[in-house]
Amino acid sequence: MNDESDLDDDEELIGLSEKSKRTRRTNDDEIGMDDETDAYIKNLGDTQGHKIADWIQMPGPHNEVIRHFKKFLRTFKITSDTVGVTNKPIYREALRRLVQEQKQSIIIDFEHLMSMDEVLAFFLLGAPEQTLKIFHEALTELCFELYPNHRSIEKELFVRVSNCLQNDNIRDLRVEHLNKLIGISGVVTTSTGVLPQLSIIKFNCQKCGFTLGPFTQNQENEVKPGSCPECQSNGPFELNMEETLYRNYQRISIQESPGTVPPGRIPRSKEILLLGDLCDTCRPGDEIEVLGVYRNTYNISLNIQNNLPVFATIIEANYISTREDKISFETLTDEDIQEIQRLAKDPKIAQRVKRRVSY
Repeated sequence: MNDESDLDDDEELIGLSEKSKRTRRTNDDEIGMDDETDAYIKNLGDTQGHKIADWIQMPGPHNEVIRHFKKFLRTFKITSDTVGVTNKPIYREALRRLVQEQKQSIIIDFEHLMSMDEVLAFFLLGAPEQTLKIFHEALTELCFELYPNHRSIEKELFVRVSNCLQNDNIRDLRVEHLNKLIGISGVVTTSTGVLPQLSIIKFNCQKCGFTLGPFTQNQENEVKPGSCPECQSNGPFELNMEETLYRNYQRISIQESPGTVPPGRIPRSKEILLLGDLCDTCRPGDEIEVLGVYRNTYNISLNIQNNLPVFATIIEANYISTREDKISFETLTDEDIQEIQRLAKDPKIAQRVKRRVSY
């Protein structure tokens, strides 16, 4: 059975309409023209003197990044000559599992992205906050194109990036790391409860009843409407509880692992912001690795304490892995697999393991 038939069977289980399938096949055909894609990649990588963050937010480049990332999710395969290994698009399969298991995110390997689309990988490292937002948007659009019924379960989906950067030490973070994608490791020391945070906000004008919005809430400032476009009044406005969207919000603090602290120094710590399905993925005492965007936040008490205009810093996490996650069959080499298969054929393997444990 070919890949396309397998995908159609999965989609019918989810309830994808025939019209949506035809649309998806048409899009796949359009997006699979390699010559045209190569031309677009060259143009997309030429930022024409703009900063990457500004370039990818322009309408043309923004749409191209979405198109390229959708193609990556649809078509990326791991080439393998191993017998019994099927070369299905692994992220299209991951998207199918996301829908079946009603998850909120998929994990992509940075090395996969780099091997297929160096421009997107370059953008991710150069402007991670803006690029990740577009990746989230592209994933959400693709999921709702393939599985429209999932729209009623999740309003927004997220892309988590693994295998991206070598870890930095917490004490080595400096100004040059601000607004960049960084990786750090440490032990979780404190954790808040999971709280609802405003995400997409709408307001009602109490004078005329007009609904204002949607407004996107950021991490720094509270969103407040200026004037009502219907009655031109300055309010008062009240939060529209029914149409406002919330997301899970949690803060944790991680401390340098004991083995990484220089002799005679006190371990340093850093606050990590967890959003969406990252909440409650770790607990105090866990040793974790975090990939996220290093950002600055305004803290008035810190300014008063230092009598200078300074900023606090926080890491907005994109991906978290614990030590348990590292123990995976994916890390086994071919030699390891062959040795396991050889030992599995040994009729006395149980006795050998028991003797080894008793030692």
